[in-house]
Amino acid sequence: MLVLCLALAFSNAMLGQNVTPNLYKLHDGAVNITYSTVPGKAYFLYEGPQQQTIESSGDQVRVVNDPDLGTVVSISLQASDSGSTTFVLIVPRVVLTGDQSVSVKTMALIASRKPSSSSARGQLDTYSTRTLSGTAEHVTVK
Repeated sequence: MLVLCLALAFSNAMLGQNVTPNLYKLHDGAVNITYSTVPGKAYFLYEGPQQQTIESSGDQVRVVNDPDLGTVVSISLQASDSGSTTFVLIVPRVVLTGDQSVSVKTMALIASRKPSSSSARGQLDTYSTRTLSGTAEHVTVK
């Protein structure tokens, strides 16, 4: 009986437990993204063209779970009287075993909005997409 218990404990340790990632590192050549929920609080780092770096955390990181897309995470890149730009990351569903890291591929949307005014006419919002690849992993905080 003791041997069976030890064997089961060993096999569970070797197999690891299924966990969801809490750290994503993504890139596309021009943009680097780090998205983390370690230790349970959202953190988003955007490193873009022209040395643009935007660090957001807590309520600045908007997170919506969509049953069709997965997790949709957005941050403001720029906001002014002349309009705003939002970066939207689609975080795919991933299941990990233990502390492994897996390759992921996803997309992001950049939404640019012109301000609406009484004289505004035509399309006010434009969108562009980026294909991102990188890793998803589960980091244990001790």
